[in-house]
Amino acid sequence: MINDLKILGNKILYEEGLYDILSKLGHLQIVGSYDLDLLVKPDIDISVSVDEYNIEKYFSVCKEIAQNIKPIRMKYIDQSVAQFSEFPFDTGYFLGINLERNNIKWSIDVWLFKEGIFKERVAYHNSIKEKINEINRGIIIEIKSSIYKNPNYRSVDLYESVLFDNVKSLEDFHKWYEKKYSKSFLDSVS
Repeated sequence: MINDLKILGNKILYEEGLYDILSKLGHLQIVGSYDLDLLVKPDIDISVSVDEYNIEKYFSVCKEIAQNIKPIRMKYIDQSVAQFSEFPFDTGYFLGINLERNNIKWSIDVWLFKEGIFKERVAYHNSIKEKINEINRGIIIEIKSSIYKNPNYRSVDLYESVLFDNVKSLEDFHKWYEKKYSKSFLDSVS
């Protein structure tokens, strides 16, 4: 399934042209599970380096995506206004793209950042990528397959627990999570 998702994702990005359209915004870097070959669900994360936050350029690209890629839905967030606490930064534009291909619903998250934040995000991604090997990749995929639908799931927690804190099983992850957050992973989000 993982390889099938990657093949379908590549079609969306490169054959349908989403990558080229998004490149009009700035320098792109595919990050997250898609780039790390840890894909369990159909999602793609992309960071974009921009010189400035340009709303006209942003919505021009959105229009082109709507016309050519035919998404089900697109979502806009200006983090400087929204200030969502779950994000570790207070600036940037977000473009959420939901589309369906081959009866599979894709979630594509695109974050636009000025160069400093972009470099920081890419450096963090690359630090994770350097630590992944075939053994811990298997552990991450096994745990992720069991937990990714839980509203408390964040990939950053899973990567940190396995790659830096030696978590090797779902049971270990639950213990790690409870120790870090003083609550059970299975508790509903508050």
